[in-house]
Amino acid sequence: QKTASASREELASFPYDCGVKVQSHIYSGKSAKNVPYAYWTSGQSVYALNLAQRSVRSITLDDTAYISVQTGEASEKGIIKAVWAVSARGTVYKTDYDLNPLEGFPLLTGERVSASPAPINGSIAVSLTDKNALLFIDSNARTYFSEEMNAKLKQPPFVFENIIAAHPRSFDSLVYLFDTKGNILPDYPIESEAISAVHPVLYRDPRAGLYMAVLTEDGIFTLLPVSLPQGGKRTEISDKN
Repeated sequence: QKTASASREELASFPYDCGVKVQSHIYSGKSAKNVPYAYWTSGQSVYALNLAQRSVRSITLDDTAYISVQTGEASEKGIIKAVWAVSARGTVYKTDYDLNPLEGFPLLTGERVSASPAPINGSIAVSLTDKNALLFIDSNARTYFSEEMNAKLKQPPFVFENIIAAHPRSFDSLVYLFDTKGNILPDYPIESEAISAVHPVLYRDPRAGLYMAVLTEDGIFTLLPVSLPQGGKRTEISDKN
């Protein structure tokens, strides 16, 4: 919200010295009572900072910590539904906004993890160190695997609506799209220009539907239409720079 007095000055009592080396993205959200929180990891620990009170809580995992924050949509946009934390050893933690564990968690999966979890519809999808697949954990602590890819994914998958995108680093340069059950979508994987630099990004164009942006380590940026069957027709538009 813009006001006449709006500025980019620091807020009172900030900056805040967290006292540890931040080793993840900083995630944010708010409780159901509109209390703002920030989250990060350092080593095996996950930290939650109450931005209103400047109070910190933390939990320690059994190995290097990876996190993501699941927030609500529509009227609940920005409200924290769960904080998901996964250790490199494969232990999954699901907590509330104040890092209190939720029923059924922590969960020992026995699968080594290589990146932060990606929330999708109350579940998470996680990249694995030893398998060419994604591991899914649902809100009831049930687990299942996606169909296999040609290589291991070493970064988080990208989630947009009900679609999961993954671009493993390999000379085959294949881009995968999955549904929430871990099934590879029809007509995928597709081949990109070169080895991936970052995960692909999905977005919806108001004129022509769903697109995917892919960036390779050679600096090639490509826009690809997502070929979901719609009445037997597909839109094929590509812009390479």
